[in-house]
Amino acid sequence: QSRQLLPELHRRASQWYEKNGFISESIQQAITAGDQDHAAKLIEDNGCLLLISGDVATLLNWAEAIDFQAENRPWLAIQKAWALALTGDLERVELTLKVPEELLSPLEATDEVRTMQGTIAAARAHCANSRGDTQSAAKYARQALELLPGCSSISQSIRSVTVSILGDASRINGNLGEAIRAYTETIKIGREAKNLNMVIIANSNIADILVEQGQLHQAADIYARSLQMAVRPDGQRSPLAANIFDGMGRLAYEWDRLDDAEQNIR
Repeated sequence: QSRQLLPELHRRASQWYEKNGFISESIQQAITAGDQDHAAKLIEDNGCLLLISGDVATLLNWAEAIDFQAENRPWLAIQKAWALALTGDLERVELTLKVPEELLSPLEATDEVRTMQGTIAAARAHCANSRGDTQSAAKYARQALELLPGCSSISQSIRSVTVSILGDASRINGNLGEAIRAYTETIKIGREAKNLNMVIIANSNIADILVEQGQLHQAADIYARSLQMAVRPDGQRSPLAANIFDGMGRLAYEWDRLDDAEQNIR
């Protein structure tokens, strides 16, 4: 009898977590309960922010765990493609994007449709950067910015991601001043969208460039401020803190503080 109660208890736990703002826990409980529809909806509604916050492997595991049809859940397919892109599985990205793209193409260009189309273009921009094709990356990123409306926090968050991708392309090409300008714009958009995660990412990227330019003390200040921000609501460190610790480790090494360098890298 207790076994029969378990799914219902997991469903109730999912509802409690959702109501109290613990989205990751809510999704996990819904999956455990076998409530795939609710899990899929939660992932659709929150997947973009989970991606930006660095919970990429978690999101990919969830997307693989639930049985969904891309025709019915285009957002979920787009988010899965992004998770594949961010974990380096570039070969599966384009295949995953094709179904939602074809589904969206005949639809009226509502803000939601444009947001999804812009997020698809941004994913292609990221993949192009990963392959070293910065020309295509910039082309897709500009296409994404043309599509993405400025009407919602999610759309604005994706805009900040897209501008950051332009910064990455400039950085790969050695245009560090241009990259810093793009990351600075990313911070501005991220703040307007109340997306602290993109502010952290862009700040960390700027600090990385300052290290390359030998401006170590300025970089250290930015890393320290970014690390203070990289804390999740439950008090745990955000996955985004990893790159910050890596940068701080490189700084400590430059300053011959080898114990600090080892601690930060660990």
